[in-house]
This record gives sequence, structure tokens and C-alpha cells, in this order.
Amino acid sequence: MEREEKMNNDEISKALIDVRKAYRLVYLYTASILDAVQRISQEFNCRFYVWTPTYYSNSPTIITSPFPPSRWAWDMIPFYNTSFLFLSEGADRNTQNKGDWMLEISIETDSSATDKFSEECEEEPNPLSFEPPEKAESNLYLLFYYCTQPNEFDWYHHFWKNKRNKNVDYPDEEVGVIKEYGLKYISQTYELSKLFTEKTLLECVADFKNLIKAKLPEIKN
Repeated sequence: MEREEKMNNDEISKALIDVRKAYRLVYLYTASILDAVQRISQEFNCRFYVWTPTYYSNSPTIITSPFPPSRWAWDMIPFYNTSFLFLSEGADRNTQNKGDWMLEISIETDSSATDKFSEECEEEPNPLSFEPPEKAESNLYLLFYYCTQPNEFDWYHHFWKNKRNKNVDYPDEEVGVIKEYGLKYISQTYELSKLFTEKTLLECVADFKNLIKAKLPEIKN
């Protein structure tokens, strides 16, 4: 994949200054995202289950080759667009009881990247083809999946990955039912900028909790 145009030595040196700045900014961004996601999970009193890049693979282990074509450079940037999954207290990852639930906190750093990865692409998406950052959006998605009946499936491997790969009949609505898994779900989108202050973060959480309470009255807490 052609990732960049030819540059002379002076241009490369200047570009590396930007790279150093970018990595420091990415560190601060990642630390802030981790703090915010943990804070949201605490407000829901749930326990961590899985985290994963939303549209590509996790970084390879130390004995796995990171080189193409078997892996993408994107695999080394796992927090670009990321999903965090949390289970309700007492819930099992493989067996569901009525009343169990899963919370998904999905971070979309760059909506233009989402458009590229959502396509059926066999080649690694090239960021040089993305729309300008100024035209893209950064979003926070909160998704709540509630078990209406006992069931047996792996929340991550059998449900979440099938949903991501569009192998599940998942209506594109904020509130709905996923019949084959016996789930009701609620989703809401917020500006990602809301995560970075305590006040606006808690306002998002309160708004989402109120939506859950209104749409799922069977939940008592």
C-alpha cells in the first residue's frame, strides 16, 4: 500500500517532529479515554469483560509477526476506534439469565475511518484517502443489551462479533429487539468531547440511564 509521497530529508525531519508531537498527544488522549470509560463503568456498577478495536485486530503478541500482509499497521493503533464491554454483576460470559445485561462503550475517534472500515474491504484502508479531519466527527456510543430470557451464548464471540460483522438481524434503531438472542437493546450517541470533563460525562451517563429506565421499566435499579 502506498502510504506517503516521496519526501526529501528536510521534509522527513520536519515530519518526524510532528510524529513526536502526535505520539505524545495520542498518549494523553488514550489516558483520558481509559479514565473516562472506567468512570462510566463505575456509574453502572458493572465489571470489565472485553476490550477490542472495533473494526480490526488487536495488537499482535510478542511472538506474532506484525508485518504485512498477515497484519495491518492499524493493528498497532488499537485505540483509534475501540469498544469496551462490561457485564452486570453476577452475569456469566457464556450463560445468560433473565435480567443479565451487557454495556458497550464504543469510542469513535474518527468517523471517516469508520466509513472506510465498514465497507467490505480486503485491502488495508489508507488514511490518505479519508476525508479531512475537520469534516469528520468524534463520537461516543453507549449501548445496553438486556436479557429477556435465559440463553447460552458467548457475549463476545457469538454475539458482539456477529453483530459487528453484520451476521445478526440488528435493526438500525436506538431502541429495539434482537430476537435470536432474546435481547432488548438501547443505544445513544454523544459527542466524544463530552467525555473529557466530569460534569458533561455524568450528564451523558444520567441521560442514558434515564433512557434505559424509560424504555426498560422491568429494570428496578
